[in-house]
Amino acid sequence: MKQNLFAFFSYADENKYHLLPNCEEISALLESEDGFLWLHFHDPSIEDLDPVAKVLKLHPLAIEDCVNEDQLPKLESFNDHIFLILNNLKPGKESAAFLFQELDCFLGKKFLVTVCKGEFAIHTAHILKRGATSSALLLYVIAQEMMENKLSLVEDLQDDIDEEEELILRDQNGSVDIAEVVGIRRKLVNIRKSVVYEREVFTKLYHRYSKGDVVSEEASYYFRDLYDQLSKIYEMIEMEREEIANLMEIFLSLKSNRLSIVSYNISKTMKRLTLITMIFMPLTLLSGIGGMSEWTMMTGGEANWALSYSLFMVLLVVVASLCVLLLKLLKWW
Repeated sequence: MKQNLFAFFSYADENKYHLLPNCEEISALLESEDGFLWLHFHDPSIEDLDPVAKVLKLHPLAIEDCVNEDQLPKLESFNDHIFLILNNLKPGKESAAFLFQELDCFLGKKFLVTVCKGEFAIHTAHILKRGATSSALLLYVIAQEMMENKLSLVEDLQDDIDEEEELILRDQNGSVDIAEVVGIRRKLVNIRKSVVYEREVFTKLYHRYSKGDVVSEEASYYFRDLYDQLSKIYEMIEMEREEIANLMEIFLSLKSNRLSIVSYNISKTMKRLTLITMIFMPLTLLSGIGGMSEWTMMTGGEANWALSYSLFMVLLVVVASLCVLLLKLLKWW
């Protein structure tokens, strides 16, 4: 058996699993009436999937989808099996957005084939302990694990939103970085995109295929439960998106208020400087005229100008006082 293939067979009566020693048993097990088969691949190539695809009669287009990456959740129905893509999410190491982890599933009446890629790994031992009694219920168990992961991520984002809200409201000097809030919004967009498509997948499993051979009526109730969980997650995402929008409005409002205060303070400073300029500008003009070299006003070199310096100082005081009085009358002071 290839290293990237894990094959399990369930005994229907005993509700137990055992690991298949090789893939040659698949055809015989499918013809028997006992239990069902779970084949799980990790990072397979098309050559790895071809032998199983021939035995289970899996559609070639669906096999091609298994080796393609970054696909959104979808569901396609074939003659005797259903192909669906689910997304798991995990936080990126450097990116503010979540990373998509794709799980491809082939669901038949007596088999389930799952294909995952990269770092995404299904905890097979934990899933087998849940004791699913059919291939459809096993798919429910796997999808349930992924739903719990999404719910955990959404709850963590709610905690991040509350923390950012507290930081913004307590911020006095505008040091909060809005990039954190933008990063949370981007993560919500990632989760929302996955949840919207997965809701459609499980809606089809519940409404359209619940009366068929692949999905029993009993299993359809479990898929309806998954739909309800996704609806709950979707509502939480929408509420958090509204909180993010309100939080950004609060941030921009506080930022605008701080800019208004700074602008007001600058305006007051400029007003003071203008007042000083208006008072001293006529004094500067008079001082320039009185200090010209052809006059002897400042030195008193001639008898006619003996008191000129004292009278000129009095004139400057009078002009300055008149300027101040005029500014007060104009309500600039």
